[in-house]
Amino acid sequence: AERLNAIKAKIKEKKLDRKHVLVVSRVMTSYPPAEVLQIGDIILGINNTPVVDVEDLENQVMGKSEVTVTIQRDQMEKTVDVVTASLPIAGTSQFVYFSGLYIQPIFPHVAFSNFMPAEAENGGIFIVRKMKGSPADVSKIPNNVWITHVNDNPVKDLDAFLEVIQVLKNDEDTRIKIITKQGVSKAFTLKTDFWYFGTRLLERKIGTVEWSSQDISEFPK
Repeated sequence: AERLNAIKAKIKEKKLDRKHVLVVSRVMTSYPPAEVLQIGDIILGINNTPVVDVEDLENQVMGKSEVTVTIQRDQMEKTVDVVTASLPIAGTSQFVYFSGLYIQPIFPHVAFSNFMPAEAENGGIFIVRKMKGSPADVSKIPNNVWITHVNDNPVKDLDAFLEVIQVLKNDEDTRIKIITKQGVSKAFTLKTDFWYFGTRLLERKIGTVEWSSQDISEFPK
């Protein structure tokens, strides 16, 4: 009763609708909170402090690696310990152009989809488009899929991907393993062509609109 009264008082203080509740609407399956929170959970408090909106929630979790969350599930109140996690979705700040593929860390609508590959660390890397006539296009690699392996090397993030592709040679058969949004794994083989489809890293300076470009693949001799 004491908790309920505190929540009612806070809703009144913030001039929210009396029926207002903070509900878990989506979870990212590869992130720690998904291990304990479920869609439909009503969040009542964090660290014994009532929360009624996103602002309250952010204030309670900011700077903390773990929090204690009080929820209502199946009309029963319970307390769970939740490990927090940062999401790489503040906007695109880095992407790689490789063999006609445009590759970047995940972005919001993908990050909050119900499926996330177990191989995708911090969301993994995602093919957003490909250039027509490129090696990737010839190999029929699809858009809107995760890349999980290059030549059987796992690539859980963009740094790992760059480390693997930097050693590739021109005109080299390269095996790319992907996972679709439906969880289907497929493998494709493309032949690198650094004459016309080299590898380039583009990065945006945080807090600005300035981009820098760096060639990764060596020009074939």
